[in-house]
Amino acid sequence: MRKFRTARQRRINHYRRYLAIAMVVSIPLGIGTKFYSGIWERWVEGSAGGILYVMFGMFLLGFIFPELAAGAIALIVFLLTSLVEFSQLSQHPLLEAIRTTFIGRLLIGTTFDPWDFLDYFIGCMIGWVILRQLQRKVLTPKRYDRF
Repeated sequence: MRKFRTARQRRINHYRRYLAIAMVVSIPLGIGTKFYSGIWERWVEGSAGGILYVMFGMFLLGFIFPELAAGAIALIVFLLTSLVEFSQLSQHPLLEAIRTTFIGRLLIGTTFDPWDFLDYFIGCMIGWVILRQLQRKVLTPKRYDRF
């Protein structure tokens, strides 16, 4: 027996599908930046990786809270990634243990770099534009009384 779904629930499910695709695409791209060698290698590894890291966080937060405004998602993710960046100043044994793993280095980083904040800002702006457009196109109810 199929459940009855409202138009709002269908729009949210459709929005989440787009975000799931965006996350699936951004994960290998982000990890790939850590193994890239070639033109602009340092920028791709550092900046592009940071931009994709923030965008993934925005897609994930939007997936979990689909009706949260794109601007709020951008602000929350920027603040959280900034906290993670500042945590790199700490040499706490627990953080150091996490940083010894590949996943730990990807998630919380190893060294503080104030230029990373620019990458996070750029990633948030790109993510904001993508989320805002998706929200407008997918989540906004279509009006048929425009004629």
